[in-house]
Amino acid sequence: EYDDYSDKSQYYLDRNSLSGAVFSAGKTVVFNEEQLKERGKNKQLVGTVPKVWIGVPLNIREQTIGIMATQKYSDATPYTEKEVAFLNVVSNQVAIAIQRKREEEALLKSENVNKTLFEISNAVNITDSLGDLYKTIHSALAHVIDVTNFYIALYEKKRNLISFPYYVDEYDNFGGMHLQTLDEDSLTNKVLSAGQPVYLEENELRQLAEKKQLVGHVPLVWFGIPLKIKDDIIGVIVTQSYTHCDLYSVQDRNLLLSVSDQIALA
Repeated sequence: EYDDYSDKSQYYLDRNSLSGAVFSAGKTVVFNEEQLKERGKNKQLVGTVPKVWIGVPLNIREQTIGIMATQKYSDATPYTEKEVAFLNVVSNQVAIAIQRKREEEALLKSENVNKTLFEISNAVNITDSLGDLYKTIHSALAHVIDVTNFYIALYEKKRNLISFPYYVDEYDNFGGMHLQTLDEDSLTNKVLSAGQPVYLEENELRQLAEKKQLVGHVPLVWFGIPLKIKDDIIGVIVTQSYTHCDLYSVQDRNLLLSVSDQIALA
């Protein structure tokens, strides 16, 4: 009726929150009006303070994978024992349904990853040029992750030179830039220097833009992965978003990381 958290991205669980109380207890937790008001005063409750709240754990093999909660804002009448029992029974079926759907999605994602790996590997044989190869890589990745804004940068270590042979972006176009000296303050160099993936969010990106360490439009999220052949870094692949700060989940980032070696080999 009052609050909407449906568009919230993943965040660390606050053990002092109402949800955290259910996870900690591992069983159904009920809060009455007085308890909820006290939690509101102690900053242990976000949003509109309800008059009664009940949280039920979603358990799979004694492990809590989530919670199901309901609350009332205008009626302080406690939930009856019959209602609590009903929620507990339903929660078991909800947990099973969610777990099955997760397993289905994980299997589908695994199949998509294998398909993507095959497409990238096969692209070496079916494309006529590096330009065509880059397009095929981009197209293959689009099956498993949003790569609306994407680029490939190649690095020549001996001369410390960088080029951008493939660049697709909603706002900027640095594609086709010839070899140039690598900018030490650039985002691309952060990946090359770290030798590992770099994930930057809006606040960090805006700070870098203020320091003139970011060229072009400022994205809300930026993710760069080094392209490695054994221990040698030959370049970087980058995807970014200007509209969704939570576009890339941890699973999405791990997925892109899992195919980066195959991209480098191609």
